[in-house]
Amino acid sequence: MTIGWRASIAVWLLALASTTGTASPEAAPYADGAPPGFSGGFKEQACDACHFEHDINARPGQLTLSGVPERYAPGERFTLTVTLAHPEMKIGGFQLTARMEGGGAQAGTLAPAPGEQTRVAIDSANGIQYARQRREGAGPAPPGILRWEVAWTAPAMPGLVMFHASGNAGNGDDFAGGDYVYTSVARSQGASSVQSQPPQAFEVATIRQLEAGVRIPSSMTVTPSRVDIVGYRLSALIFEAFKVPAYQLAYPDSLRAASNPRFEIHATIPAGATRAQLPQMLQALLRDRFGMVTHVESRSLPAYDLVVAAGGSKMREVEPIDERSKKFPPDPGEKTISDTRTGPSAPIDVIVVGKIERTPTEN
Repeated sequence: MTIGWRASIAVWLLALASTTGTASPEAAPYADGAPPGFSGGFKEQACDACHFEHDINARPGQLTLSGVPERYAPGERFTLTVTLAHPEMKIGGFQLTARMEGGGAQAGTLAPAPGEQTRVAIDSANGIQYARQRREGAGPAPPGILRWEVAWTAPAMPGLVMFHASGNAGNGDDFAGGDYVYTSVARSQGASSVQSQPPQAFEVATIRQLEAGVRIPSSMTVTPSRVDIVGYRLSALIFEAFKVPAYQLAYPDSLRAASNPRFEIHATIPAGATRAQLPQMLQALLRDRFGMVTHVESRSLPAYDLVVAAGGSKMREVEPIDERSKKFPPDPGEKTISDTRTGPSAPIDVIVVGKIERTPTEN
């Protein structure tokens, strides 16, 4: 685990880009998002590769990136808002990447923010995620202003994250000329790489193993002074402690069984601690009371790409029989034919749980 690892998040906004990347004034428009590879970072071209008629950051337009935290905890989630403004803008778009600065590997994960699924999409190329606007998100409303929201989950490895933004305010004439490009930069520091913040732990914690067969709904209640967890198995506690996607967490198969015991935990949160530090406190609890041992390693996992088959897509839109119940008629015959391809992804960081006891130490 490299504490000093720094990360770089490049947020590059593109409205119209050439299919070849050449400086042609007749570049084709990409209202539904430019193809991956136009982030402007790590030797990629930015949107000014085609839209170069005006100087970058020319007045009166501007680009702002808000929602970037001063500090983040590994696995913490944030909503980033990208705002592009120009009084003459008729169309706009964006492309966003999140990368580790020391080599360009994917940093954290990107996803459309809640409610943005019809306006924002995520593409992948060479192990890198690219967030972009959909066609529904390319038109400014109100006129001259575009906003997009992207959910960013901080990487499991701590470090300095740099946000770079580049935006293209297009005039909507289907040509590359006459558009304006803007840029912006922001930074966020990983919490565990800040020396002034020691690891947090619960002041007092009581743990009781529930009797087998007792049906109690699982719940976790958190207040500023305490946390009460009822009915959680060790596997659920591990996920709460690390807050990373399932593919970035490896633990013994024996913990996956439904027959594993469930626990009741009541713990006191130290004064001054924040909700964002709760995962650290749960990690300390698992380490000190359950004997959990972990390490971080880099793994290449299989990746799947769903593509249209050579014969073309046979999907068709079907109107519902009943608009209120949203019931659809049965498929009359031909199924949709698609093709799947698999291959290795770029190496990612995986938290490996090497050891953990099912019975905690005495209270």
